[in-house]
Order: sequence, then C-alpha cells, then structure tokens
Amino acid sequence: MTSSSEASEFKSRLRRTLGAFATGVTVITTHHTRDERPVGLTVNSFSSVSLDPPMVLWSLGHHSPNRDAFEVGSCHVIHVLRADQADVAMHFATPSDNKFETMDMTRDDETGAPILSDWSALLRCKTTALIPAGDHDIVLSEVLDFAHRPSQPLLFVHGQFASLASEPASVG
Repeated sequence: MTSSSEASEFKSRLRRTLGAFATGVTVITTHHTRDERPVGLTVNSFSSVSLDPPMVLWSLGHHSPNRDAFEVGSCHVIHVLRADQADVAMHFATPSDNKFETMDMTRDDETGAPILSDWSALLRCKTTALIPAGDHDIVLSEVLDFAHRPSQPLLFVHGQFASLASEPASVG
C-alpha cells in the first residue's frame, strides 16, 4: 500500500509527464435544458474519433457542476480557440455564475447553446454517450455541423498556454 504522499508524488510526476503532450484548447458551451442557464467550460481533452460517422470526444469530471447539462441527447458547441485567446480560455476555466455576461456571442437557433463570436474552428455536436473513465466521463459526441477559420491555434503544454513558432508544414 502506498502512502498519501507517495500517491501525491506519483500524480504530480504523471501530470508533468502528460503535460509534455501539447493539446489544443477549446471552450465548450451548451444551455441547461432544465433552467435554460448557459454553460461554458474550458477543455483541452478534445480529440477527433471518426469521420464516418463524424465523431469527437472530450472529458468532463464526474463531479463537474455542469455534468448533467451534457447528458446523452443534449447538444453543445465546441469552439477551438485561436492563439490570441488565452484570456477566453482562462475566463471559462474560472468558476463564475455568469461567464457569458461580458462575452460577445449569439445563441444557436436550433439548440439555444451560446456561440462565441471568435474562434478558429466550431463544431455543433450532440452527446451520444457518456463513458465512465477514472475520475472523468468521456463525452462521445456526433458532429452535426462545423466551420473553420484559418488561424494559429491556442496550445496548452507544460501547464502553460503556447502557440506555434512557425506555420505548420503540410503532411500530404
């Protein structure tokens, strides 16, 4: 059996190790169907899953106060942030009762989900499954619609925001 200090050290080393993998940064928005309250959170666990059918995934903590807003069948909007939007990422990562009060946004006509005005890519999605995984749920989502604006992405690596030092090279 390991002591709590050994477990804490293990988690700390694992966090640093996993932090070496650069990820993109997203803000995911929806509206709570019970009270129509807008919901928004910063997520860097976003990943593509499939082109046919079009699916993506992201992770949400079991104890998130917004977990029930992303139930199976609910719709949400994934905003991939631009390199100059670290302030937006921090805004939605900070607990607040009204995260949308100072945001330039519209509402999605079909779902009522808030849509931020600025983004690099946008995906309108529907939750198809919540898969328990450790202390999080994997949110598996069907992509219903999407858009892209050419721009440099905001990255998260080694516990900090970053951007590309050069233009990405074409792979194929």
